[in-house]
Amino acid sequence: MAAEFAREVLTRLPLAEAVVSLWRWVADPLFLLSVFARHCGAGYEKEISFGVLVQLIADALLEHQGSGRKSFERGREQGLLTASIQAVSQKLGRVPLGLSEAWLAESMARVRSVYPRAARLSVPSALQGLEVIIVDGKAIKRVAKRLKPLQGRKGGVLGGKALVALELRSGLAVAMATHPDGETNDAKLVPALLPQVREQVAGPRLWGADRQFCDLTQTAAFAVGGDHFLVRYHPKTHFCPDPTRPAPPGQDAQGRAWVQDWGW
Repeated sequence: MAAEFAREVLTRLPLAEAVVSLWRWVADPLFLLSVFARHCGAGYEKEISFGVLVQLIADALLEHQGSGRKSFERGREQGLLTASIQAVSQKLGRVPLGLSEAWLAESMARVRSVYPRAARLSVPSALQGLEVIIVDGKAIKRVAKRLKPLQGRKGGVLGGKALVALELRSGLAVAMATHPDGETNDAKLVPALLPQVREQVAGPRLWGADRQFCDLTQTAAFAVGGDHFLVRYHPKTHFCPDPTRPAPPGQDAQGRAWVQDWGW
């Protein structure tokens, strides 16, 4: 009876209300307080709590086309923010990277626990026993030139770098590793990312990555614990075909030609 009642409620629940209810659960104040207490590092809460900061960021993304200033001004009008706009901007700039990583990983763990299995993407039958994880990096570009030495200078400014792991079946970003230098090579963040993912997503896993991860160090890290990897080839890693096995060609459904090689 309870399951039937819950199913009937869900069929009548507006999508917008469902999203808001899920957000309120994911951003529960006690949960955020726990995340902050364990990962704040040298950070502290005074007039601007971590929960308020998270809500202001959410409002900026969902209501103000990504404008933090508009979100902060609205927060002051509504009484959510009692500090100055300058104070909250500086507070946001001091958020420890480890806290951002933990907030993403632990909040996505909550979302994954209620993610409907019927909404998960299907994968080819050969991959049914694997959790497919896609790894990719992104540098923050077009950073505003607010520092005085940068004002009037030509060229773009890079912010930090993030290496993110996406769970293919759900489409959720389950973890990320970060660095304040946007020029950092993505591969350097792999040792910090993989343990986070393995804690959240049960194996065996199939890691998918671009050619910059094609070296013996990264592929060995992907293969730990019985995992597998599919990495685009880069010539910096030498490949020696097996002369005893022919390399059959073929064509995929989109007309793209391929050749399959075996070797070392």
